[in-house]
Parts: sequence; structure tokens; C-alpha cells
Amino acid sequence: MSYEYLVVEFLVDEQHPGERLGGYSDMERIYFPAWLNHKTVENAVARAGGRLWGAWYGGMFGLATNRFIVVSSGQSVSAQDDLIQALAPKGMTLTIVDYQSLTPTIRPLNHTPITRFGFFVFRWLRLAPGSIDEWIGLCNETWPNFQQRSRSECLAVWEVDRDDHSAEEVLMCTWYEDLHSWDNSREVDSADAPKWRRRAELEYNHWGIGARRMR
Repeated sequence: MSYEYLVVEFLVDEQHPGERLGGYSDMERIYFPAWLNHKTVENAVARAGGRLWGAWYGGMFGLATNRFIVVSSGQSVSAQDDLIQALAPKGMTLTIVDYQSLTPTIRPLNHTPITRFGFFVFRWLRLAPGSIDEWIGLCNETWPNFQQRSRSECLAVWEVDRDDHSAEEVLMCTWYEDLHSWDNSREVDSADAPKWRRRAELEYNHWGIGARRMR
């Protein structure tokens, strides 16, 4: 079972505000049209031959307000054109601006779709060649204290399929109960400090996107 990560963009330039703005009352979701919700994306992914794992709005940190994230699973790669055709309402232009094929490692534990809400961070990491097994082992050892201290859970660690082997690339998805939980997670348990340092030694760099799951 493979996973796919997509960032989808909808055209907003020169569109009338009534066509591109939804009826949401909060500052993040107001930028998204009313047709765009979890059920709409779930149905579109199913018609394209996949199963939705989760969908997230942009506009929080690192992702524009006219973009959203879709993560799906399936036995084979979904047809991206079929997904766009199933998802886009009449008169709306949608484009896939980022696509990644993902192989799960020790998480997700199963293919059950995400149902919880909160603050989600997608973190991309570039690792030294040949270090991914050691790095994942260190993650597994440090997660218990990390999750207990910060009311969080690492939901997924995927290996990004790459032809370039100059570095390993990993995508991690972590759930936090709220932003306060994320802030608390920045402090490392002293008992795990050597393991966190070793993790950092294996990482070339990393960057992230903060988002909220679609309703």
C-alpha cells in the first residue's frame, strides 16, 4: 500500500470574491470556497481510485490560502488528472503544484483515515545517505516522552521516493492538540537529549508546514 502527497492550488486571480471566498467565520478558512470540504475531497479521491487519509487547509504556516494538502493511500498510484476532474467544480481551475510518492515506515500504524482535529505539522527532512534506519529507530525511542510531555502524536513517517540518492528524504506528519502543545514540544526531555542530538547529526536540514484538517 502506497501513499501520495499532493498540494492542490485553485485559481484566485481576477475572480470575484463571491466566487472564491466561503462563508466560514474564522480567519483561516474564510479564504476557502464553500464547496471545498473534507467530504468533497474524500469523494473525489475515491472516484480517482484512492482512499483519503487526510486533507488540510493552507493559510496557517508555510502554505498559501489558495492551496490545500491531500494525502491518500491506495494499491497503485492514483490518476492525478482524474482527481482534479472529480474535485473541480464547473468553472474552477485546479492545479497540482506538488506531488510526492511516499512509502510508509513504522508509521502510520494502519491505513485508517485521520479523524481528529488540532494542529498538524508536515515536516520534510533530508538525511545523510544510509542513515534512515538509525534515524527512525531514534524517533521510536524518543517518541514516548515527546508525546507525553506535549500532548502530541507522530502519525506518520514516510520515505519520499527519490531517484537522487545524495540524501535520504523523509516526510513526517505530527498531530498536536493545539499550538500551546507544539510550543511545549520544543523542549527535550533530558533523558533523551543524547538521542535527539544524534538525530540532529543525521539530518542535513528540515522545514515544515503547519495546517488544520478540513472539516
